[in-house]
Amino acid sequence: MTTGVVLAEPRLLEPEAVGEPAGIAASSFVSVLLEPALVSVCVALTSTTWPLLRRAQSLGVSVLADAHASTARALASQVPERFAGIEWVRDSSGAVFIAGAALWLNCSIYEQVRAGDHEIAVLAVNRIKMHSSVSPIVFHDSQFHRMARSGPYPSS
Repeated sequence: MTTGVVLAEPRLLEPEAVGEPAGIAASSFVSVLLEPALVSVCVALTSTTWPLLRRAQSLGVSVLADAHASTARALASQVPERFAGIEWVRDSSGAVFIAGAALWLNCSIYEQVRAGDHEIAVLAVNRIKMHSSVSPIVFHDSQFHRMARSGPYPSS
């Protein structure tokens, strides 16, 4: 299944919000509902970052761009300093986003549902910033790919 790649990062109320952010890379990101705007992401219960995200007041979700393959690999790794060398920005609410991403979603946790060895986090979208000149990266067959800009299929 071809999927987009997102990074969810918390804005925490605790002092650890200052400094390098924490976050997870996920390819299990989907739109749930348009009104109210809801999206979801599935996170393994073994994630050491998920407890930080779960406590967050708001989350910055970055839909990674086609130039972010190395960024996605770094952020999906288990190394402690995953953000080393990665440019990120904080918005006025304190949510963290990856610079140059195709889309930024400022979200808050709406609901959490345990499903086997994962937790499905349903997120309420508070604000959106789209960078329409940037194409998102997709993940398919265990590899990152660029999307071809050939236009939509004809309707018939």
